[in-house]
Amino acid sequence: MHSGNPVVLVIGGGPVALAFATSLRVYMPRARITVYESRWHTAAGQLQWMTAQQGVNRREQVVTLQSQVFSALPDAVQAALFPDDGFTQVWPLGPESPRHLGFPRNIRVLDIEDRLLALALDMHITLVPRNIQPDSLGYQDADLVAIANGPRSSFASHFQSKFGVPDPIPYSVSNAQVSDVVLGLRITTELSEADAVVLTVAQNRFLLNVKNGDGYLYMRLTEDEAREVRGLPESGTRFVSCVQSAPCLMRYDGNDFRCTTHNNIIFIPPRDQFSLLWPRVKDGLKIFKAGLSAVTVFRLSMVRSPSYFAELTDIGVDKPVFGALIGDAANAIHFWPGRGMNQGLVSAVALARCLHNRWGQSRNLRSADFTPFASAMAALQHRHKDRAWRQMVQHKNDVVQPIHTIIRNAIVEADSENRRDLIEQFMARVNLLVERLNPRMPAEADSTRIRSVIERYASLETLNVFVESGTWETRLSGGPEVDVNTIVPLARSQEDARSPQASQASGAETAAAPTAANGNANGLITGGILSVESIRASFYHALRFVGGDTLAWNDARLELRALLVRAEKTASISDDDIVLAIEEADSVSPDRIECEEFVNAMRILLDRRSPGRRQNGSLPTAWYERFNRAAGQNGMVPKVQAARFICELGEIAQPASPDLVRHRSRVAAMFDDKTESSVDLSQYIEVAEKVMFGCK
Repeated sequence: MHSGNPVVLVIGGGPVALAFATSLRVYMPRARITVYESRWHTAAGQLQWMTAQQGVNRREQVVTLQSQVFSALPDAVQAALFPDDGFTQVWPLGPESPRHLGFPRNIRVLDIEDRLLALALDMHITLVPRNIQPDSLGYQDADLVAIANGPRSSFASHFQSKFGVPDPIPYSVSNAQVSDVVLGLRITTELSEADAVVLTVAQNRFLLNVKNGDGYLYMRLTEDEAREVRGLPESGTRFVSCVQSAPCLMRYDGNDFRCTTHNNIIFIPPRDQFSLLWPRVKDGLKIFKAGLSAVTVFRLSMVRSPSYFAELTDIGVDKPVFGALIGDAANAIHFWPGRGMNQGLVSAVALARCLHNRWGQSRNLRSADFTPFASAMAALQHRHKDRAWRQMVQHKNDVVQPIHTIIRNAIVEADSENRRDLIEQFMARVNLLVERLNPRMPAEADSTRIRSVIERYASLETLNVFVESGTWETRLSGGPEVDVNTIVPLARSQEDARSPQASQASGAETAAAPTAANGNANGLITGGILSVESIRASFYHALRFVGGDTLAWNDARLELRALLVRAEKTASISDDDIVLAIEEADSVSPDRIECEEFVNAMRILLDRRSPGRRQNGSLPTAWYERFNRAAGQNGMVPKVQAARFICELGEIAQPASPDLVRHRSRVAAMFDDKTESSVDLSQYIEVAEKVMFGCK
């Protein structure tokens, strides 16, 4: 057994790298973690991000984090990411943001970086502000090298003989890799967020994503338009690749869009009276009610990654060192469907959990230890790149074409179209989207307002592009999402299993590094004695079915599997057992299962296991004190807190956790009345004791 603490080197200090480092610190407080990032520097004794004056353009883009993704992060990381007023909710609920986990959250990339860097500093993670090269890393004494420095990672290239060669063929048409050029327009907008969502989903030319009206409007360009995206020195006569290769951010200075890194480089299209691109840009700005402050460009393509982990040392050495690719270094994804940051965070959580789960099971790490991580990464690549590919090409006129080609053809053919007919075609699409999305969005879109904007500002050319480019493809790219809790569930460690007394005795030992327990965002876990990561997810999944809802038969099978995995009860339960359990419970319909039938199926599965030893006694005094503090003067406990307390009790009483199901009707009764936001304290304690001890 490996008795030391893991030595982990992290290459890159962006959002995914910092999410991995901070999550690993939560899971393994004594791990030795070092992060290298060339965009940091030390000023006045403090580690900080460099600025534009130092050649670093911070990423101001707004990304959308799905609730199934961010809820998998440790509590301390979630608390750092989402302070009050630190995010907005714009996009609708869906498979990756189910109602029980809440709406997706919009947040700027630089805010993620700033908040996680501050957390890493608080956690005493070693942060090195310099550019490290593969040849000078000195990784031989490490256990794991996590490579998270972007899609053009020098480390991934250096170790290509280990990880394999990425393949562009799956994302090619007629043997040519499909590549999109997207103009990034830094804007502020007065358009309502809900209207912006519908307008974005209704076509494939523009994509708007903002936080409080501030963010980016992305414009997919044709090949001809992409050639116009150039910079020119103010006193020069030759075009330069400033805006195309870095890419630099060209900010508006009152007269021109000027590169903030190369101060004499000016963005040409607004100055060019013969530009075909710039009038189309202004068309989009008007439709999305946006004021423009800067421009940049993104070149987007995809490859299939052959592997995500590798042994960096020679096969057969006594002390192997493994490397793992996460984030864009592993899977660079076309951002149109908005999953790049999400897959990056999932990859970070999967790797951190994998190391935590397998550490100490042998003298050194072994290749087999990374099987769960490899499974998660393969699932992410399949799910998200398949979704992105369907946003890059379409089957049109009996052939598969890149969408930028469809846009080009729509521009050419626009003069032969009728403007009124195009408006009606587009608005019919908008009306269907409003009807479908409004019940799932934080705010409602208004098709009347959208029609007013389209009729007033959309040119004939833009209308034809909107109609011909089609709505976002969601039917074939829909379906189940990758759930890291199922593929890489967080195993209980010896530290998690400590008693309260043992935890108090060793408090000084763990005080140096925050943990999931003492870093809980809601202040519900104290003393570092509990771990609720997996049980909370299971509990909230179970609550979805309280209230008489029906569930598709196959969804019930998948949900039972997910619940069992999260509760770590799958050792002797196979898929056949799950199918049989549902069939035994489902006596009414062959394709639907009622709430009670679902509960019965879970009970049947649990009854097949050897009953665990039941705890005896009464609730500790500390729990009564916590209940009373939560109840306040009115003697009522808020439902959210009540649910979380139940989770913690279920975690403490893991051998007796079948009682959480056996007494489900009593637990559910506290949540049935939708008019009340709290539950009676005495009733809650009665139910808590039943969950804890299985009392009759």
